[in-house]
Amino acid sequence: EGYVFQDDNGDGKRDADEKALAGIIVSDGLQVTQTDAHGHYALADVDAADRHFVYVVMPSGYCHPGSFYPPLATSGQAASISFALVPDPQAAKPDFSFFQITDTHVISPLDTLNMLDLLGQLRAFKPAFVVNTGDLVDDGRSTSQVDNYAKVLYLSPVEIYNVPGNHDLGSPSNRHYDDVVGPERYAFDYGGRHFLILNSICDVDRQYEWMKKELALQPPEKELLVFQHYPPEKRLMDFLAHYKTLAIFSGHLHSSRVFMYGKTLYVNTPPFRFGSIDFSPREARRVSFR
Repeated sequence: EGYVFQDDNGDGKRDADEKALAGIIVSDGLQVTQTDAHGHYALADVDAADRHFVYVVMPSGYCHPGSFYPPLATSGQAASISFALVPDPQAAKPDFSFFQITDTHVISPLDTLNMLDLLGQLRAFKPAFVVNTGDLVDDGRSTSQVDNYAKVLYLSPVEIYNVPGNHDLGSPSNRHYDDVVGPERYAFDYGGRHFLILNSICDVDRQYEWMKKELALQPPEKELLVFQHYPPEKRLMDFLAHYKTLAIFSGHLHSSRVFMYGKTLYVNTPPFRFGSIDFSPREARRVSFR
């Protein structure tokens, strides 16, 4: 349990004059709840061995200077976890752009430098953030590869939201991705829109239960953008058709494919650091709202 509050001075502590934030979603990736009028939330029966984080769904107009997904250290013990959200006027503006990148397959320190160079080029376009839709590394069983990607996250000139790919998770028993990169499914708001980050590799059925709970708390008119590594199956596209889903972004195919499925735009993007199997050049996909 804990509180979500507006941290006006950005010190991470709640002062007497800093207001509570009501109606903010907090989740462990399976259970979903909202803060009450006092900014308080509570989640029962959270299994830290199964779900390694509690996270806040960042509302539009705010940012979190630290991690919005603190890890859970042990099971069977109560934990007090509060979220200090700092006002960010840029995150409230409905006009913004972001980049989708994918299949970066970082292996070596040289790949880390290559990634940072390319991200520096994206920074010139002033994106709000970047979403990497999976296969961040070439082999998630290699702690050195994941650590090399972690250096990208630490040094990146732009904020990166990450999506797990089949190369990243290695096997269900490998937890280094979670330890270093973060949760495998989560959500956030930006500019009045809702962004859903999915794990298409494993635990998909329980993920649908989480999505139903999470999206039930969204206003029906809120626009939704979805990101996962594998191209979406018909089951997911039909599920998302019940919401105001603008687009779903994926990678994995190492090729460029863009088409409409009903009212939803399907976007598959080539790799960020090297050319594709369909002879597309390396690519970053820019998405702009006006």
